[in-house]
Amino acid sequence: MFGSRITGQKCYKILSHRGKPCKECLAVKTFQDGKIHEKEKTHTNIDGKKKIYWITSSVAGFNLEGERELAVLILRDITENKKMDESLIESENSLRLLNISLMEKVEERTKELKMSEEMYKKILNDLDVGFYKGEFKGKLLMHNSAVNTILGLDASISLIGSQSSQFFNGLNEQKRYYDELLENGYITNFKTQIKDSKGEIITVYFNSHLIRDHEGNPKEVEGTVVKFVKEP
Repeated sequence: MFGSRITGQKCYKILSHRGKPCKECLAVKTFQDGKIHEKEKTHTNIDGKKKIYWITSSVAGFNLEGERELAVLILRDITENKKMDESLIESENSLRLLNISLMEKVEERTKELKMSEEMYKKILNDLDVGFYKGEFKGKLLMHNSAVNTILGLDASISLIGSQSSQFFNGLNEQKRYYDELLENGYITNFKTQIKDSKGEIITVYFNSHLIRDHEGNPKEVEGTVVKFVKEP
C-alpha cells in the first residue's frame, strides 16, 4: 500500500506525506499513558489514492527499566465500509425526504377526497329521489335525505347499519326483489311495498343494480327508490 522501502522511515512521511509529526499521534499517546488508542484517519497510498483507515495503537514491548519501548499500530482499511455508510445515510435521507413528500401528497389527496366526498353527499342529498347502497341481503351502507323523507324520518337521522330486510313488507316481496337482482343483475321500476317509520305500508319503485366481488359473488346493491303517489 505504501511502498517496499519504508523500514526506518518516519510514519508521518510514509502514511501522510507530511514533513513533521502529526499533532495527535496515536503512538505518542500510547507511549505516554500505556493505553490503547483508536482513531479514524485518512492516508494516501503509493498510487496517490486516499484511503480511510481505522487505526489502533497499543504497547508492544518494554525496556529493562519497565518503560514503554515499542508500540504497534494496526491499520484496517474501512474505505468501502465508509462508502457504504455514506450511501446508507444518503439513502436514509432520500427515503426521509420521499416519506415527507408522500405524506404531503397523502394529506393533500385526503383533503381532496374529503372535499369530493362532501360534494358527493351534497349532490346525493339534493336529489329528488331516494338513493341507497347496502350489502346484499345485509346492512344499509349509505343513503341520502330523500330516503328519510320517503320513510317519514327527520333528515338528521341515519339509517346506516340497519338491516334492509326490515323495510320490506313480508318475506315474499324481499325474495322477489333479490331473485330478480340475481337473475338480471339489475331491476327497473320494481313496484313493491315497504314500511315507513310509523309502520305504515307505502308503495315505492326501486331501480337498482347488483355489485359482485372479484369472484362473482353478490356483494352490494345500490340504486334509487321513489314513492308511488296516486294521482288525484
